[in-house]
This record gives sequence, structure tokens and C-alpha cells, in this order.
Amino acid sequence: MTYDPNIPNANDLISNSQGQLLTNFGQLNTVFGVDHVTYSPSVATSGMHQFLTISTISVDPVLTFQQGRVYTKSFGTAANRNTELYFAEKRETNPTLVTLLPTIKAAVQFVLTGAAGAQTLQTTNTLLHNVTSVTRAGNAYTINFTNALDYSTYFVNITNFTNTATQSTSITRATTGVSFTNATSGVGELYQVFIF
Repeated sequence: MTYDPNIPNANDLISNSQGQLLTNFGQLNTVFGVDHVTYSPSVATSGMHQFLTISTISVDPVLTFQQGRVYTKSFGTAANRNTELYFAEKRETNPTLVTLLPTIKAAVQFVLTGAAGAQTLQTTNTLLHNVTSVTRAGNAYTINFTNALDYSTYFVNITNFTNTATQSTSITRATTGVSFTNATSGVGELYQVFIF
């Protein structure tokens, strides 16, 4: 079945064009059914979105006054390119990259054991997200992500609740985890790390 935008013609009888009209209605229902609940069979959710598929563009759209647009565009280098969601509005110079807004990509609270190897993760009444383990080698601690991140340009917030005078240095970011060097390695010190 193919949609025909040219029927009925001005001199067509509806009875002669009925088959073509029914074909068009069927095609409209099929095409509308992409990302939506179809019109037929009729249900309470007919016409509603099921999900949203957006074609990727290569150039930011040109907007006129009081316009806003949501679209997808490639982001990143050729070796690490991803399709990201953007929002643009007329008054903004640069579109907002929605999918890289600060969200918690990983979080962990752990206690120093004072020894090399695995550190003690806090799993009760605390936020543990996308972290499988924390390991120590010397005064360097590595937080290993459960699922690798797309980028290594994230923000790292490290808090030592036990020794507030301690400051972490030499933060090394990777897509599979983050490492930091600590001036001390006191047994029982409680750390909390958020990755944004």
C-alpha cells in the first residue's frame, strides 16, 4: 500500500476513490503509529506518545524570536563520538547540552582499611551508585565504575568526613574509574565521593 496525496481528484466520485481513500487512511494510521499508539484499534491511549525518536542533525538550528527547540546532534571527537540531546532557545548564544548536565554518574562512601587492596564500601543507609569497588595502592585510591562513562571530563567531589584537614590531590579521570592521591591513609577514615 502506498499513500497517494493526489486523491480524490476534483472530478472523482467518492465511490470510485473509496479504495484509494481507505489505503490512505491505513497508511496514515501506520505512519502515525511510529512512536505513538495507533488510532485503530481505538483504545484509551490512542494518539499518545510511546517514545520519542529524533533524527540527528549536524548544525544547530537557526531560531527566530520566542522559539525553542529540542534536537539531537553528534558530540565528541571522532574516536569517541556520541549522539547527545540539546535544547536551544533564541535568547541563548550557545545551545544547552542536556545529556551532559550535572547528574550523579557515580557515588560511593567508603572507609580506609589502612592496607593496600580493597577498601570497605558503605552499603547501608548511604548512596552507592555505579561503583563496584575502591582499591588502594600506596596513597592512591581508585574508584572503579560498574558501567564505564562516555567521557572523562566529569566533575569529582571528594569529602573526608573523619579528617577534614586532609585534601586530595592528583585526581586522574578515566571512563572506567577515577583515582586520587591522599596525603594520609588513616585507618577508619570515612570518605564520600560523587561523580557529576
